[in-house]
Amino acid sequence: MQTWSMLLDTKALLKKWSEATDCAFEALWLAAHQETPADIHEQLRGLLDRQLDIKGTPGKRLAKAEQLARKEQEPIAVISYILHGQQESEDRINTWLQTSSELLRGVEQKMRKKTRWLMWRELLRRNGDVREQARIKESILGELNQQGLAPYDVPHFIQNRLFQERWLQPDDEDSSGEIGAAHGNLDMMKNSVDAFPVAHLRYISYAILARAYSRIGYHAQAHKLLEEALSNTKKEEDYVQAWIYLYSIQAIQVESKNESRVYRQQFQTLLKQMEKSRSSHLTTLKAVEETLKARVELDNPAEFLSKENFKRFYPVNASPASEETQQIMQRLTTAFQNGLRDQLMPNVEAALDHASRELNEKKHTDYRGLSWLLHSMVEIISKMRAGADGRKLIQRFEDFVRDLPTTPPENKMNAFYFQLLRLSLSQGLLELGNELMANNILQQTLHWTNQETDHLVSLDFIDMCSSALKIIESAQLHNRRDSLQILMQGMIAQMNGPYKNTYHEHSFSSFVLKLIDQAIEATLSKEKLTLGLYKQYMDQDELLIRERILHEDVCLLAKSSS
Repeated sequence: MQTWSMLLDTKALLKKWSEATDCAFEALWLAAHQETPADIHEQLRGLLDRQLDIKGTPGKRLAKAEQLARKEQEPIAVISYILHGQQESEDRINTWLQTSSELLRGVEQKMRKKTRWLMWRELLRRNGDVREQARIKESILGELNQQGLAPYDVPHFIQNRLFQERWLQPDDEDSSGEIGAAHGNLDMMKNSVDAFPVAHLRYISYAILARAYSRIGYHAQAHKLLEEALSNTKKEEDYVQAWIYLYSIQAIQVESKNESRVYRQQFQTLLKQMEKSRSSHLTTLKAVEETLKARVELDNPAEFLSKENFKRFYPVNASPASEETQQIMQRLTTAFQNGLRDQLMPNVEAALDHASRELNEKKHTDYRGLSWLLHSMVEIISKMRAGADGRKLIQRFEDFVRDLPTTPPENKMNAFYFQLLRLSLSQGLLELGNELMANNILQQTLHWTNQETDHLVSLDFIDMCSSALKIIESAQLHNRRDSLQILMQGMIAQMNGPYKNTYHEHSFSSFVLKLIDQAIEATLSKEKLTLGLYKQYMDQDELLIRERILHEDVCLLAKSSS
């Protein structure tokens, strides 16, 4: 509470009234539940008056707030009316309560969940309306159970800070910071691409690398790579040339708009040539072009934190699990959603025991079902990590992972799904804060992938690496290079292995190039890392809201004080 109060004072001094208001509500939320801090309410009234241009005597301010609330139907005016009405005399309090309830019902769905509860709390602690309290609790908990917190539940200035955090921070004079780490990652990637035995993949990868070097300000290296890629375009088919020009546009557009325009014209000409003979390639190229545009045009916090962008890194998994597995997970979910703390650990134990039996005793293990179960369990443990039982739950999950077999089964297909399960565990450990353990499992899996070149078909290799890259992107920039290097060694081994002819087929190139693009993006992107911080903030806040809504009985407080 003290931190938010200090931040409130700072924002007010800077005349950032809306941000100061958000800070006031955060401070109010963390105040002792049985108290109503008069000083924060007083500051809130003043902040809202400034934003709504409300002046005059207390009576005039109340009347103006009601007028605005009825006219605008916006939360800020309704909140102002409720706070000004707290000062009403006893003989007029019932009128204020009735009007406040009416106005609040009209705007409550537009309000942050914390603000909604705090405003209803002001009314419930006076009228003791048990039914209204039950309705509000059911509404807020229902929203949390269905979709968790929404971006609008996070103060705008925190969203802005998270959005800015996705950019690489400049290096200090005395040390190599994020740009230095990204540059080192790219140099390692360049050395790997130099070793590609497939010429057209090497040239296109140079163009992808050029775009990446250009983004961190290394334009000389970007130009050199573009020259090498473009000088070889005439030797290649139109499809390969189109890929090179597509990334060249992105690599050069910041530094030279005229040159970028020439590349775009070349790209469009190539697309027209491909309309009849290479329709499938044309569709792929246009899809990649849209993806690249979306990355560039993602220029505000709302887009960055939107559900669609979030799903790129945190896909919603449909349950492929058996009925038994689903029932086990449902019991754990119910215990969490209903705040049954004494049932959480027993249900986690039951889920992990079930997973151990599946992995150690069954001949036909349901790997997909187990991956879903463990992923869903991590989601709940992650939300509980800030609570009293958080550390115990995380420790139990880590112990489970340590006890699992590290050697895949003899059956090659089962071995592939076993390693995908291990990657799922690595992702879970990373989300729970154990980056070292997560990284060990990740690298063990990548080494296995490299050793299985003779047995792992090309599409399975790409699926495995794509899953691994999502984990790599979650790590700090300085901790990615070793894993990326192991992954690239595996890619080169694939191009030289029994399935090497596949990599010379242009019909297969789009799959490989998307993976290479993803790998090069992982050398410098902080998007997944930043969204991970956002997810941690949301999980912690959701737990605070859920615990309070479940256990605070405002009407009981009203009875005890009357």
